[in-house]
Amino acid sequence: MNNIFDIAVNIATPLALAGLLCAAFFLILKQIINKNLFPILTKQLSSKIIIIVINRLFILSLIAMILGFIGYILPMIIEINKNGNTENSSKKSSCYAKVEIYEKNTKKYTPSRLYLQVTGSGKTNQFPFSSSGISQISLSNNQMKDWTLVLINYDGIVYKSVSLKGCPNEKKEIKIDKNSKIILSPK
Repeated sequence: MNNIFDIAVNIATPLALAGLLCAAFFLILKQIINKNLFPILTKQLSSKIIIIVINRLFILSLIAMILGFIGYILPMIIEINKNGNTENSSKKSSCYAKVEIYEKNTKKYTPSRLYLQVTGSGKTNQFPFSSSGISQISLSNNQMKDWTLVLINYDGIVYKSVSLKGCPNEKKEIKIDKNSKIILSPK
């Protein structure tokens, strides 16, 4: 009997629990049949009892399977709806900005080899530059609170990282080095 409790403690999945319950049910059923509690039945009556037991077990297993499926899929649907609503609400209040690279007498930063990484509220987006050195970024409502703008090349070299707050509503210059800067302006 202690072995059964040791096994029950280690059950981690619903499938294992269903297996344990089926095994326990059949163990109990076997013990009842071995006790000879039923009088000797005719073949016709005993076959009806067996068919009824099989049908009820089948219905019970279908119900358990459907409930298990609902229990598995429902949290995913709720999560999708929750994220979907968050995305829709954040799209309505997104913030857009134009980012330009300005270089004075140098061509150190090749726009086609650069991208901007915007991180805020655990969400990271990447925005490439056009060949003219311009990138359009968008921030969701959640990202606008505290966000980080990072200028990176495709080899993984970080040229500049700056922490910002709120939606850029005026032109802002961020120095990369003595001859280059990023110009961040509202779109």
